[in-house]
Amino acid sequence: MTNNPYIGSSFDDFLAEEGILEDCTQFATDKVSEWQESNKNKVLQNSDCEREGDKSKSMAIGEILWFGGHKDGQKNNYGFIFYTEIDKNKIYVDRNQVPQHLQELFEGDREKGKGIVVEFEIGNNHRGPCAVNVRLHQRNGIFVRQRSSLRLEIYKKAYIECEDKSQVYVEDHRWINNGDIVSFAIKNNRRQSAIEVVKIDPNTIDKKTIKDFVYSSNFNLSKPFIESYVSTLSEAEAIHFILEKIKFVSNNDEALELLKKVSENLFFISRELRDVLFNFNFQEYVDFIKKNLDYEDESIRQILWTEFLEYLNSPDYKIFEPFLWLYISKVEIQHSVALVCNKIRSIPLDQLDSFIERLLSLSKGLFLCSEDLRNLLKERNINQYAGLIQEILNFHNEVEDLRIFRQKAWTELFETISNSNCSNEDRDTLWKKITYLEIGLEYHNYLWNFAPISSKKKIIEARYSVFFSLVNEFKDSGYVGVDGISMNYRDLYQFNINDKTLASLWAGSNASESVRAKMLSARGAEKLVRKFYENLGNNVEDIAIHQVTKKSELWKQADIRVSSNKSQKLLDVKNTRQAFKSKVYSDVCVRKFKEIQGEDVIIAAVLSPNLQLKYMDGSNTPDFYVDPPISIYLGELSYKRLQSLAGIFSDKGIELDMTRGFEPESYLPPWLFDYDEQFYQNQISISDKLKTLQDSEIPSYDDFKILNEGSIEAYIPLFIFANKPIPETWRQQIPQWKITLIELLYRQDNSCLTLSHIYMSILKHFLIMLYNENTNYDPTNIMNLLDGKTDSSNMINLLGNNTHPLKIYDPLGIIRKAIIQNFCKTLATLWNARKEVNLNGFNIFKFSGRGLLEGKRKGETSYIKLLAYCGGKIKEDEKCRYSPLIIKKGNTCPECHYLICPKCGYCRVDDYGNSNCSEYKRRKKS
Repeated sequence: MTNNPYIGSSFDDFLAEEGILEDCTQFATDKVSEWQESNKNKVLQNSDCEREGDKSKSMAIGEILWFGGHKDGQKNNYGFIFYTEIDKNKIYVDRNQVPQHLQELFEGDREKGKGIVVEFEIGNNHRGPCAVNVRLHQRNGIFVRQRSSLRLEIYKKAYIECEDKSQVYVEDHRWINNGDIVSFAIKNNRRQSAIEVVKIDPNTIDKKTIKDFVYSSNFNLSKPFIESYVSTLSEAEAIHFILEKIKFVSNNDEALELLKKVSENLFFISRELRDVLFNFNFQEYVDFIKKNLDYEDESIRQILWTEFLEYLNSPDYKIFEPFLWLYISKVEIQHSVALVCNKIRSIPLDQLDSFIERLLSLSKGLFLCSEDLRNLLKERNINQYAGLIQEILNFHNEVEDLRIFRQKAWTELFETISNSNCSNEDRDTLWKKITYLEIGLEYHNYLWNFAPISSKKKIIEARYSVFFSLVNEFKDSGYVGVDGISMNYRDLYQFNINDKTLASLWAGSNASESVRAKMLSARGAEKLVRKFYENLGNNVEDIAIHQVTKKSELWKQADIRVSSNKSQKLLDVKNTRQAFKSKVYSDVCVRKFKEIQGEDVIIAAVLSPNLQLKYMDGSNTPDFYVDPPISIYLGELSYKRLQSLAGIFSDKGIELDMTRGFEPESYLPPWLFDYDEQFYQNQISISDKLKTLQDSEIPSYDDFKILNEGSIEAYIPLFIFANKPIPETWRQQIPQWKITLIELLYRQDNSCLTLSHIYMSILKHFLIMLYNENTNYDPTNIMNLLDGKTDSSNMINLLGNNTHPLKIYDPLGIIRKAIIQNFCKTLATLWNARKEVNLNGFNIFKFSGRGLLEGKRKGETSYIKLLAYCGGKIKEDEKCRYSPLIIKKGNTCPECHYLICPKCGYCRVDDYGNSNCSEYKRRKKS
């Protein structure tokens, strides 16, 4: 048998005999399915060859099925190629059609070259079609080495990226660098892998081969060779090549890389190239124009300027914006202004602010030359406008042109802030940013009406600093000797032997415990009064103790002598005790006013807790809370002061009977007592300073509105205390009923304000309002005026603690205020009932110190009680003291004309709580 397998046996018999037929058949079947998926023919076309008409275009491509197989040690001289275009999908190849190095490659492979892709021509022999001129199917690609982290190990992935971006495995790649251009063949077995890999040097490749790369559809393959290839072309050819090549790039990044390899000179020549650059990288195009607008070649310079102006005139903001910045930088300001103002109309509103901001940073001169631009800046960004005006105003006047700019800016600024459309917020911004406004502002000058509130406040506060300083002083002023006004009963009732002896003399030898307690309380009151005047810095002498020491007989007329460098006075201490849990402040019992050598003995009143004897000497502790647990000095009162009050507030319509004719056991209400001028010397000193101020040195009503420091009424207490008339601008804003009360509170003798003066002013004011039928009057609003509050906002008194009305000291914060407040409420009740009881018909009034108000109608002789408190009894030893009794229909006794108490039924009573009124007795029986 010969070595030629074609002699004496069929080709299929041979394959079966070699044991290859089954494997090849299965392989072919698999390959047919695979290749049909990719258009039934896996022909790897090379675009270069298509362009150049390479002969490989007519060559067939297939995969080695088997080559040079052997049996019984014999070497065969043929093989088979998988090829789908003929029957049975395989074609015969003779050894002599395969180059020697490929024979060695195929046979050296353990699978006898199976899967290696080759290209060949198709010939014929006596067996039919056969492969001739077989060679490897060479492909080009880029070697890629990637690193990826997986857990704690580093894995390398290496492959060749082919022209069609597919990836081919490389088994041995240690000698290849990442990014190297390689030529290779392919072997398809378990996976596609590269064989016969050869690195290609872009610098040494010949012109014919370089074209295989530059025309590749894979830009990464062509990129390294483009610059060298273009350098071999004429300018026209190079431009044509670039324009054609860029049509096949897959993204902008590739296009940009391609354009970067283009000589700048080609862009000068070709508008098409510049248009490509414009489309793919607008900023690069702008940079190119910007760089070459001043190019030395005039013809090129004219071409670029023409093109530049063409885009500058585009209506599209995105296109003309960078050219506009370039234009501004190249052209003088006066020539740029009109164009900029025109182009602004085409800028989208959402980008206008950023454009203006950049324009301002690039060329402030444009804004200096254009009022339209400044107005736009003012409209869009008042902060930046203010900054620009500030810079202009900083120009030195020595330079004529700059002085003109400065004058225009100031005029424009004034027109802006004086414009009614300018918001307060914008004015505030201008004032904060432009220091010249603040510098130029003066009280009520031409800038005043347009200045922000904050700036006006500074001017007003500085202008009236003396006034506000006095206000703050008055607000913070304390009271001299205030620590001596009260003392805890436990401390106060620590008596020495003389004190106890004196109290025993007062009580008598057979006195009850209640009387002894009362006398000890009275001695404690004297002790408290001495402490108070000592705290004021006076020399104080205990005269009452002379009854024990026999030093003098002066104790019969006075209890204490108070001496200072200027004067001395004698005090008669009266102690009134407040019952446990009582909310009624007791009147002060005064048997008579004393006089020594023509000088009044002043009554000094003390309010003490009503304690049993066992709790006073410290031997027992009360099992209840003593409220208040202190004795309080209420102040002093002289007969001269009583006469003065009667003289001040009495007239043909009102008669004052302050002491009920000084009958035995006369009672005086707490509101008649107050502290002397020595106690208020701090407030008096401040008041004296206030009196020296002219109205021009006191803020006007409009000034206070600007300051927003509350109503002017918050400052009225200071003027009342100082006995200084309020400014005329204030009077015009205060209701007349309040003005009337303020004037009543002033003292004609310029004496220190007292609680009694306040009390009587309120009463007389009530009667005046009643006579005038002032419908705006409301007695409950009087406390607001005294506390420095407004009726509407109830603003807290700016002059200090509102527990001290008009700065008149209230030791507990409730006694004086409660007295006045309750009195105002009582008057309000009476005021609201005025029509019901025809209160307006009374034209003569009489008021007694104990709070009894009587009225007499015109033509009548008897007085009717209008306001009173009950003096009747609930029990034999307990007075009713219901208050207030207010006239209304059906509550006036028809016999005695006294008000009937709704609690106990009493009307007229004597000082001991007994009634002789027959009508009362009839009511009691019924």
